Amino acid sequence: MKHRAYLYSISIVSLVLAAVPVSALAQTASTSKDLGSETGGVPSAAMPTFPPSENCSEFRPCRSIMGEIVRIEEHYWIRQPNGGETHLTVTPETKMGGLPKVGDKIAAQVRSAGKAEAVVKLEELPERKTLDIPESKHSMFR
Repeated sequence: MKHRAYLYSISIVSLVLAAVPVSALAQTASTSKDLGSETGGVPSAAMPTFPPSENCSEFRPCRSIMGEIVRIEEHYWIRQPNGGETHLTVTPETKMGGLPKVGDKIAAQVRSAGKAEAVVKLEELPERKTLDIPESKHSMFR
């Protein structure tokens, strides 16, 4: 009887361990698919990419947005090329090349909570390329 219970518990543990990698792969695939759809109507080939960051990883995904700043209140409101608006929060830790204003075109790397990791001012909406993250932080402009 003890032998049967032992075999039963071993088989349950093996099934659980076998299911973990499959569920992790499914979650990663759906996350990548969801992030690709958040480009604001910009073809993913034209969306700028940012270098890796300690706050943006596979387990803490960030998204890239670009568009024109339409208003600045508590958040920066961005009109994306597809006409939709989104907002991001700029914190003292946000890396910026300068202080953007209403009407500027920007690209931003945004964490899942809506906080901007980096904001780069653009002359015009670019073709896809890797952007350099500025060394300056928002707190330096105050």
